[in-house]
This record gives sequence, C-alpha cells and structure tokens, in this order.
Amino acid sequence: MTRSWFSNPIAWDGFGYFLYLPLLLIHNDLGMTDPAIVQGMFATYAPSDTFYQAHLAPTGHWVIRYTPGLALLHMPGFLVAHARAAPLGYAADGLAMPYQVAVLITSLCYLWVGLFSLLRFLRTLVPGVTPAVVVTLLLYGTNLFDQAIEHPLMTHLYTFALRAALLWSTHRLHAAPDARKALLAGTIMGLLVMVRPTNAIALLIPLIWPLQQHGPLSKWGPIIAAHRGALIGFVTATAIPVLLLLLYWRLYAGTWLYN
Repeated sequence: MTRSWFSNPIAWDGFGYFLYLPLLLIHNDLGMTDPAIVQGMFATYAPSDTFYQAHLAPTGHWVIRYTPGLALLHMPGFLVAHARAAPLGYAADGLAMPYQVAVLITSLCYLWVGLFSLLRFLRTLVPGVTPAVVVTLLLYGTNLFDQAIEHPLMTHLYTFALRAALLWSTHRLHAAPDARKALLAGTIMGLLVMVRPTNAIALLIPLIWPLQQHGPLSKWGPIIAAHRGALIGFVTATAIPVLLLLLYWRLYAGTWLYN
C-alpha cells in the first residue's frame, strides 16, 4: 500500500519494467500462465487502469512489452526488500512498501553512479573546478534529479548513468587495456542495450574512441592484434546481457525479435 507522502513508483510504465522481478523471483511464472497473479497485483495496488504492460503472444504466454534491463539493475534492491518485507510486517509480494522504497533508493544509487562517473571522466579533460560545476548544473539545472525521485522506474536516469559509466570505463580501457576493464565496459554496454535497445548507438563510443589516438581504421590492425584478449572480453560481456533478452523473447514470444 502507498502513503499520502509517498507515491508508489511501481506503476504505469514503471510497473512493466519492474514486473519481471516478482514474476520470476516470487511466482516463478515469467510467462504469466496463471492470470490470478497479475489480477491480484491490480486488485491490491492498482498500478494502472488496464494491463497494457504486456501482450498475449501466439505461444499463449503473456510477454512484457518492456525490456528487462531496469529489472536487472533493480534486482539487488528487490532481494534486500524481499528479505525484509515479512519481518517488517509487509506482504512479501514484490510490490509492497519495502519494494517501493528499494526502487527509490536504487534510483538514487544510479544517479550517484552517473554523476560520479561523469565527474571522473570530465576531470581527464578539464582541470580545476569546471567538471564539478558542470555536474552540479546537470543535476540541478535539468530534470535529472526529478527523474530519480519522481520517475525512478523510467529508462532516462539509467541511460544517463550507464552512458556516463561507459565514457569513464572506455577511457580507462584505452588508457591501459586489460581483460578486467574490457569486461566492465562490455557489461555496461550490454546493460545499456537491455535498458533500451536504441541505446545500442552508444557502441560508437568504444568503437570510435581509438580514432583520437591512432587515426584511420587502416592503422587499427596492430592495435587489435596487441589487445585481442581485451577485445574478446568486451564483446563477450556485451553479448551476455543482450542474449538474455533474446532468450526471453524466444522462450515466451516464440521469436528471437519481438515488438
């Protein structure tokens, strides 16, 4: 249930992004074969006027129309809330107050990740207090803070945070390539695509980055040969989250790509 001073963030589109977690971790019914599960959620929490967040696929399963990236990012907070819900006197149903608070805390954590990553990256380009001023203006001069507080289950905040982290991790990767940094950058890239498939355009960041140091593509051969392990690590780490999304569509929608 909600409180007058606290608006339930697990509602409307946010409910669709979040729905993977209670379905998978509590009900073990990601295909929504039991309609009573979602009906119970609507009867208790009324996340929206209608259940528009999923479509009935030809396979007979209901398929969530939103990608599972946000659910994956919120999984740690969900698990903590699930462990504490019953001891605190709340229903351990995936949507009660502890889960709602966990969503807000998680969004603030990713806000910090994004701002910190951007600050670290800007400090590699501009000395002095300028990076801190830029980050402060970004926080208070745009709707970024509003997104974290009022819309913590929308993709905008997480796209910002992950892209900022990708900038910083890509800088570190190209400054001193190794497998660990490549895996980190690749994982961030894969999560970006899972959050929103159009974020695949961010792949241009690590791809174009070497141009500033090494010039045209014709000069990349020795670079790739010298850091083949890091490249393989990046590609593998990027592919794993994307593969999870494709497998979800294949298992429940019956096709590798589903819209």
